[in-house]
Amino acid sequence: MKLQLFQAEAAERSVLSPDRLVWLAHYATERTVPERSVGIQSLVVLYLSGIIFFIIRLIYSVLQIFFMIRREEKYLQEDGSVLIITKRNISPFSWMKYIIISESDWRESGKEIVAHEQGHIQAGHFLDILLVGITLIFHWFNPAVWFLKQELQNLHEYEADEHVLSQGIDAKNINYY
Repeated sequence: MKLQLFQAEAAERSVLSPDRLVWLAHYATERTVPERSVGIQSLVVLYLSGIIFFIIRLIYSVLQIFFMIRREEKYLQEDGSVLIITKRNISPFSWMKYIIISESDWRESGKEIVAHEQGHIQAGHFLDILLVGITLIFHWFNPAVWFLKQELQNLHEYEADEHVLSQGIDAKNINYY
């Protein structure tokens, strides 16, 4: 009889009451889930912070270009591009149909630089730059995208230089780098 009583008590102790099950589930959830979710939450916050940073950076860059285009005097070129000569000390660049060049660069090598930038405009390189900029917003953490951006810029420069040479400009006279 003692053996049956002992077995009944042991069986009773091994069956958990509903209160005990709820407490165990809550305790187990409290200890394990936050540890995993904190790591995931940190990664999500980091990723979203990067996205916000690169969105702001892209918008800021585009706004700076538009403000510069709006403020400066414009000269329409034969090919439909618009030349802007600025007093600011900046490297020459083109955006959409606009060629922006500093006064000092214009005096030194204006014709060659304009031909180079017209090559960028005719090839539509600003679309590639904008697309890579948008891609970087979402893939800012990926070194392959940064490498792609650099290689694309190198290819653009090569194509623009080819355009300059096809215009009959002597490569020895080009000193805009």
